[in-house]
Amino acid sequence: MFMVRACVLAIALLMATQAAAVEVRGQVYWLDENDSRHFAAGAEVRVEETRATTVADDTGFFIVHLPEVFRPGQEITLFVATEERVIFRPFGGKILIPSDPTRQIIDIELVVKGSRRFLSDEGLEQLVLDLADEMARQRAETRDPNETSGPDFTRALRDWAVRYGFGLEEVRAEVDRWSQDVLQNSED
Repeated sequence: MFMVRACVLAIALLMATQAAAVEVRGQVYWLDENDSRHFAAGAEVRVEETRATTVADDTGFFIVHLPEVFRPGQEITLFVATEERVIFRPFGGKILIPSDPTRQIIDIELVVKGSRRFLSDEGLEQLVLDLADEMARQRAETRDPNETSGPDFTRALRDWAVRYGFGLEEVRAEVDRWSQDVLQNSED
């Protein structure tokens, strides 16, 4: 009986030592109109999936700890709570958990809400990719073979516009312009 207990204890200790703490390390900056970086000291960083929060130090550096169910390579969404600035990069705050958080520091760039950077080709491309993900999610949730209408992007587009400081019609016009440019360039 002693040998069985010793084996169980040894296995438990081995498993405990292999379960490394999962964390994300990063640095939060805000960009001015000249793209100069400034430390976002005191910025509150939150992981949307867990609501785990931390506060950046004087150099914008932060460490957020995640439950062990999260693994390197898994996507999570970071959120930085400020009234006037939003995350520009990584787009939507989406990152992959680094395999070695001590070697990979995540840079978070904040810009003023309503920044034209979001309506750049890069920003609009990301918006369209996010809408495609939303369409796939809506389609998977519906699964009604009699459904003939397509997904409704108005709500998702409005949410995006509000989050980043724009009006819905302004975003629609920019997406239309961008899509026309993409179509025109693909025909060339």
